[in-house]
Amino acid sequence: MALVLLSATSAMLTYPQGGVPPLTAPRLPAAAPLRAAPTLTASPLHDKAQKLEKAVGSLAAHHNSLRRAAPAEAVGTSKTLLAASAALTGWALATSAPPRALAVGFCTASLSAASLGFLSLHAAVTYGYGLALVGHAAAMCRHAAAGRAPTLLLATVLLYGVKVCVLQLARDLRPAYARRVLPSFAGLVPATKCPFTKSVAKLPIILSVAVLLAAYAMPLWVVCHASAGTSGVRAAVSLAGCALALTGLAVQTVADVQKFAAKDRLGADAPILGTGLWAYSRHPNYAADIVFHLGTAATAVACSGNLGAAWISMLGPAGLIAVILVSTKSLERRQLMQYKSNPDFVEYHSRTPRLFPGAPSPSDAAA
Repeated sequence: MALVLLSATSAMLTYPQGGVPPLTAPRLPAAAPLRAAPTLTASPLHDKAQKLEKAVGSLAAHHNSLRRAAPAEAVGTSKTLLAASAALTGWALATSAPPRALAVGFCTASLSAASLGFLSLHAAVTYGYGLALVGHAAAMCRHAAAGRAPTLLLATVLLYGVKVCVLQLARDLRPAYARRVLPSFAGLVPATKCPFTKSVAKLPIILSVAVLLAAYAMPLWVVCHASAGTSGVRAAVSLAGCALALTGLAVQTVADVQKFAAKDRLGADAPILGTGLWAYSRHPNYAADIVFHLGTAATAVACSGNLGAAWISMLGPAGLIAVILVSTKSLERRQLMQYKSNPDFVEYHSRTPRLFPGAPSPSDAAA
């Protein structure tokens, strides 16, 4: 048994990129006079060694699939797209930058919310997100153009920011959540007792969070600054986007409340199986969040006065939707590992779409 484990470890170290070769159980030297081979083949120890060999082989195959490098062509294409996006964003900011008063308000709200990171990086990326949206909406009230779209979007974003903070507080008050999540942020800063060293180490993260928080609120600026000239189809699309965002917020709130109620009833580690909105989607809160950001993006694009403003308004929602999709896949992998022995969860997972009812993900089996 020890030899099997040793051979598996040696193979992984010898072939870190090229994959792990198939493992074979160690062969005993021939000992015909003693006729020991038949006895060993039928022994329980040999059966355990074979089972362990199969398990190591499965782990090695999974290890290889996770370590497959992307083709060089795909990496080059990604770099090209990233460079093009950065250039287009720079041009859009240069041609469609917000007025100075709005820019100051954006920077103030984003930096103030991100500064929570000096106390806790967890607070910066959770409460900071909600507080930044509330701050952006408050700063925008004095500069918003007249019209129903700015008013509706301001109210929706304000409610969304409040909901984010209230929901995060409810999570943090649960010991199981705090034990699982909070330690992951500790590794982002050096283990030192010097407050200055910790603050300096946190500064790049805080500034990055501030930039992201400002990007997330760009649709709000576009709508409030440019919607005065919208009419006809553009005005109708902007109002439809506001309604879509408000619907997403309402559905997400209901889904989160149902999730909290189910966890209180079944236990923090129990899976949610077909309760309320969760009977139609495995992640209705994430699906509704995507709807919210699609609504804000649609409203902003309809109110954009030029291509630069339209591009800026889509950056934040597109980034958040990408994060949601990646987080959903990661969560599903953990759930499948945790609940794979639960037949009720396996059946629920197989019959319920990942996000939107009627549109199961083609990669569900691989999640």
